[in-house]
Amino acid sequence: MADIKGYFKVIILKKLDEKEQTGYDLILSLGELFDRKPSAGSIYPLLNYLLKEGHITVRQDGRKKIYSITKGGKNALNRLLQEKEQIMIKTVELLTLFGSLSGRREQKLLTKLMDQMKSRFELLLRNVDVWVNMKDTMIKLVTRDDYEQKQKHVREILQETTKKLKKLQKED
Repeated sequence: MADIKGYFKVIILKKLDEKEQTGYDLILSLGELFDRKPSAGSIYPLLNYLLKEGHITVRQDGRKKIYSITKGGKNALNRLLQEKEQIMIKTVELLTLFGSLSGRREQKLLTKLMDQMKSRFELLLRNVDVWVNMKDTMIKLVTRDDYEQKQKHVREILQETTKKLKKLQKED
């Protein structure tokens, strides 16, 4: 699994936008999303940060702390989602620029993949590793001599991801 800590802010805001939750509920839902529960040490400091920023509020219900998103948090979430989408778009532009997507078929495949991921937030989050792999491949592509082999690797990543998405959609 790719390093997704940078995405936890977006994920937590998205989950709280759906409904208010406890910190433990967030840990469980993130565990379901990524097939591995994040540690409390990853989540609670981020919740405290989001509180300080005014993106979420907390209320006490007995011993439980219930978190909910604020209007400012919803605005921040929308900005973050737009930034993530721009990252995907820039990745496609760079791949095209460096010739990794040499044919229309690959370009159409990637465009379809992006549309599916944008339409279903959970699919995007489950496949963060795709964008990390593409970024890493591009860096290697421009710094090494095995250009054709890297082109093939990018195509394989796209095909594998498309298969995973189709499988996930059938499971839903």
